[in-house]
Amino acid sequence: VTALTGFRLTPAPVTAHTVVTADDQPLTRGLTPTTTWSLAPRQTTPVVGFADPANWYNPRSAETMKERYTVFAWRAADGGLRWDVTTNDSWTDIHLKAALPGPCDGFVIEVGGEGSAPDLGLRVVIKDADAAEFVAPAFPVPRSPQGVALPLAGFAKAPWSRAAATAPRFPLTGAKFVLNGLAGGQPASLLLRSFGTARGDVTRQDTRCYGETERACSALAV
Repeated sequence: VTALTGFRLTPAPVTAHTVVTADDQPLTRGLTPTTTWSLAPRQTTPVVGFADPANWYNPRSAETMKERYTVFAWRAADGGLRWDVTTNDSWTDIHLKAALPGPCDGFVIEVGGEGSAPDLGLRVVIKDADAAEFVAPAFPVPRSPQGVALPLAGFAKAPWSRAAATAPRFPLTGAKFVLNGLAGGQPASLLLRSFGTARGDVTRQDTRCYGETERACSALAV
């Protein structure tokens, strides 16, 4: 494209989808509405010990690590945690054991990614007092750190959780961060910082949409 147009271009991850909220649109009238939630934080409480590498762990066996991974390491960085991973799997996760102050309306975190894997997505999972797990909708990982607010109302019981609970019960005992969009042994790095619980205004919106909304798509930016 640069040779053809003379414009200097760089790769840029974007979320590409079309959302229609009007009920009288013939193209979307037959689609099932999807409920989304947003959170405008008014007050946040940091998670104590979030930036301490000793509070994080990798749940995989040594055999799995030998077969599927070439890199899986984390360290304190920039007031948070830097997580480097290279794997042949399409997804991986890292776990945090720490008390999450509550009750709350949701969670805030700053996230940024780098490396050769361009289409990274992240899911935040919380662990409640009964060891039940609840997961927030996935969102694209930006190249440079950006703040994300995740309303508790948007969390759903994780499909892999065997606990009987249907809603999180406080106190929350930890979290895990699920990184997807990995493939072919491409390295990726994730910076996580400023993780905390939040009180604020929660808004619900019902939408009818086409397209992928949970992962970034590669695009060209002039």
